[in-house]
Amino acid sequence: MRNEMNGLHNEMNSLRGEMNSLRKEVEARLESIDMRFDAINQRLDSQQTFLFWGFGLLFSFMVFMLGFILWDRRTTLAPVRNEMEVLKQDIAKMK
Repeated sequence: MRNEMNGLHNEMNSLRGEMNSLRKEVEARLESIDMRFDAINQRLDSQQTFLFWGFGLLFSFMVFMLGFILWDRRTTLAPVRNEMEVLKQDIAKMK
């Protein structure tokens, strides 16, 4: 009976050892998966930062172009307006 109990005890110890080794393997795999997720998160963060900068530059350029167009229109139309005023005055003098 004691021999059987000792045999069972030895089997339980060997099973515990196997369970511990399997647990270590699972933990190692989970750590590698966590490292992969961290790498993916870092790549997504860098892509998100790139997109923020890209869209920021794009919208800034669009606002700059709109301002430049408005400024150019005003500076182009100012001489024409002045010339129109002069022509109106000349027409008024002719009448």
